Amino acid sequence: MSDSEQGDLVPLSIRTGDMGTEIFVIDGQFRLAARGVGELETRLKPGLYSIKVQAGSEAMEEHVILRPGDMRHEKVMAPLHFASAAPLVDTSKTHEYQQQAAIDHSSAAKIQKGTGSAIYVFTRDWTEATSEERLDSKLNPSRMLEIRELNGDTIAHLGDHSAIDFSPPDPWAACNVVVDPGLYILSLELPDGHRLEQMVVASRGWQTQIFMLQRDYGPLPDDRLADLPGASIFLARYPNPVAFQPTDRASRLVELARLGLVDRRHILSNEIRSMLSQKYDNPMLGIYGGHLLLHESKPDLDLLKIVVGNLRGLLGIHPDVEALALALPNDSSDYVFKYPPMLRQSWGRILGASVTKPQIVPAGSPVSSISGRLWGSDLWLQWLNSASQTVSFPKRRSVVHKTKDDYSATEKILVDYLQPTRTPSAQTTAPLFLEGLPAFALETTNSIDADRQAITEETMVQLVQALGMPRAEIENMVAEISDNG
Repeated sequence: MSDSEQGDLVPLSIRTGDMGTEIFVIDGQFRLAARGVGELETRLKPGLYSIKVQAGSEAMEEHVILRPGDMRHEKVMAPLHFASAAPLVDTSKTHEYQQQAAIDHSSAAKIQKGTGSAIYVFTRDWTEATSEERLDSKLNPSRMLEIRELNGDTIAHLGDHSAIDFSPPDPWAACNVVVDPGLYILSLELPDGHRLEQMVVASRGWQTQIFMLQRDYGPLPDDRLADLPGASIFLARYPNPVAFQPTDRASRLVELARLGLVDRRHILSNEIRSMLSQKYDNPMLGIYGGHLLLHESKPDLDLLKIVVGNLRGLLGIHPDVEALALALPNDSSDYVFKYPPMLRQSWGRILGASVTKPQIVPAGSPVSSISGRLWGSDLWLQWLNSASQTVSFPKRRSVVHKTKDDYSATEKILVDYLQPTRTPSAQTTAPLFLEGLPAFALETTNSIDADRQAITEETMVQLVQALGMPRAEIENMVAEISDNG
C-alpha cells in the first residue's frame, strides 16, 4: 500500500466490556476487514463497516461510517449478556434472588466430611416465560445428585441435604460440603436408571464451585434434572468468608474462557495472555487457558510452561494440570493417571500421550474402565454407570476360554483385527462393532498359515484414538485375546 493510500486510512478503535469478547469488522463487500479479542486498534479505508462482537453464543452487531479525513473513530461496545449456569451479574439466565442465595450459602458448611477443601454445588432452574405465564416449579433442582467417594460410597445426597427455596418462580438448591483434599465423583441418576458421572477435584485450600441449570432428559416433567454436561465450574480460596461473588469480573472471564473452549473459539487476547503468565484468583482460568493455547496453530509452549508451573503452585497435583504438562517436551513429571481428569480434552491428551508413554495409564487402572462408557461430547469427561452399581470404577476381570460371543464390542474389533488373513481376497477392513468408529485398514497376505495381524505403531495410534482407550489397556486386551486363542 502506497504512502498516499496509508494517509487515506482512518484509525478505528473498538473496546468491549469483556476481555474474552471477539470482535469482527466486516466491510461493504462482506469481507473480514479486521479481527480482535477484547479490544481492537486498526486503520481502514473510508466506508461503511459492520462491527460484530460475540461472547459465548450471544452476538451483537452495529454499523459505523468511517469518513475521509476523520482523525480517529472510537467505538465502545456494551458487555454481552451471554448464558451461564453460574448466576453472574449481566448474564442472560439469572435472577437477583438466585445470585444472593449463591452468595449466602457458598461460605457456610452444610455437610462436614473432612477438612482442608470444599465442594459447593448450586443448582437452579430458569425459564423464559414471564412471571404471569410461568408455572411455579416444585421440583427440587438438586434431586438425584450425589457426591461420592471413588469406591462409590455416598458422601452427600444433595437432594436431601441442600438448602432449597421453592418460593420464587424458578427454584434453587445449594449445598457446601467440606471434604478432605482429593478426587470425588459427582453423580446424577437419570430417568433410564443409569447414573451420569464425572470427576471433581478438591484441592487443598480451594473450594470447587459447581453451578448447574436444569435440562430435560426425557418427555416427562420429572425428567427435568440438573444439567451436568453444561455445568460451570470455578475455584475459590477456602476458607473464605464470601466464596462466590456474582459481580466478580474474573469469574465472568473464566466463563468466557470455558465457552470459548466449548466452541473451539480463539479468545486469548493480549490481556488474557498476560493474566495467564501471572498467578490468578480462579485457577480454572489457567486450566481453560492452557487448553486454549494448545488449540492454536502454533502453541506458545513457553507460556504454557508458566501456566502449568503456576497451577501446580496453586493447586498441587491436579489431573487436568498434569494433562496439560504432557504437551511440554521437557517436563519431568512422573504422574500416573489412575483416575479420570475433569475435562474431556484433558482425557484426549492423556490418550495421545499413552501411545509413546504407556506407563502413564496402567492397564487395569480404574480410568481404563470408562473407555466404553463415555457419554456425550461436551466439555466435561462424563461416563455412565448402572444405577445399581456400587463401585464406580470396576476392575477388569480376566475370563479365560472366551468365545467371540463372550467378548465386548471393543474386544470384538480387536478379535477381528487379529484374525490371520487367509487369502489375497480376504476382507481388508475390520467390521465396525461400535457406532461411529472408523474402519481400520488391514494388510493382506498370500500365506494360508499367516500369523495374526501385527499391530504397528501407526495402527496403535488409530486404535487409541478410535477406541478412546489408553495403549496399555489395548495391549492388555490383545494379550488376553491371544491367551484365549
